Amino acid sequence: MQISSKCNTPNFGMSVKISPRAKTKIAQKPTQYLNKLGEINEEFKNSKYVDIFIRDDLTPVIQLKGRNLYYSDIKINAFPKDSIVTASVVQEKNPFGQLKGKERIKKFKFDSPEQARQLYKDLKNVEVPNQGLTKMGIIAQAFEASSIRKPMI
Repeated sequence: MQISSKCNTPNFGMSVKISPRAKTKIAQKPTQYLNKLGEINEEFKNSKYVDIFIRDDLTPVIQLKGRNLYYSDIKINAFPKDSIVTASVVQEKNPFGQLKGKERIKKFKFDSPEQARQLYKDLKNVEVPNQGLTKMGIIAQAFEASSIRKPMI
């Protein structure tokens, strides 16, 4: 299988950044994965607030621009009662390194309770194929749509 010209560069345009080692692994993934990666790249090509990285092990990582912190393995366990989403995340300083960060609890304040609740609902509805990539796309989209620019804590 070949990677289309859309996926040809290590930075996948400028919205999704791919580690050099991951590029080889991506070429071996099913078409469905490549299509999802292409969708996310297209959606975030003009992103002002969010960067998405793909690690060597194909784990997606999100960064709120302007912050030297990267978040992976984001889990929202409780339905938000207001505009604040409390999530367990792995927070790191290197988007392409091995998973070294520790799990932490972070609070993200959205513009409205509806945005926070919609994020929770969307994440609950993700099906198994490309689950990590799909979830990271949903989270990045929610961050991009709100005025959230950094975690509260």
